[in-house]
Amino acid sequence: MKSTSILVCLALLVPASLLAANSGRQLGDTLTLSNVTSIATILASPSEFEGKRVQVQGKVTAVCKMKGCWLLVADTEGREIRVKVQDDGPIVFPQDAPGGTATVEGTVKRIPMTRDQYIAWHRHLAEENGQKYDASGVGAGPFERIELTGLAAKLE
Repeated sequence: MKSTSILVCLALLVPASLLAANSGRQLGDTLTLSNVTSIATILASPSEFEGKRVQVQGKVTAVCKMKGCWLLVADTEGREIRVKVQDDGPIVFPQDAPGGTATVEGTVKRIPMTRDQYIAWHRHLAEENGQKYDASGVGAGPFERIELTGLAAKLE
């Protein structure tokens, strides 16, 4: 009888502890900023934010399938910003993050690209996702990637 009571108590406690563990995963440093900068604002004027720490929030739309070294965060209009962390570093984005929400802090980085680099980059992303990339619609530029060097994240 005692062992049955213990098993029942454990069965009730384990699910509660799992829910608490998944209610918000903190990765990397502690979030420090109190103001959220919209993804649209960063993408519209990246030079104003280059090298500055910002906080963004949105829906996680994708995670690196190889090492968990990046994720995409989208605003309600579908504008996305890539958050890149060090390969095999202290932050590894979990594969179950897409579909959830994220609050992320990082430093804004502008990466200028040639047309060929831009095409190669998008071809690489497509291949990672098992897709083909058609570069026929790529114009003359200028080309650059805007991303955050991730420092802290909270996933819900």
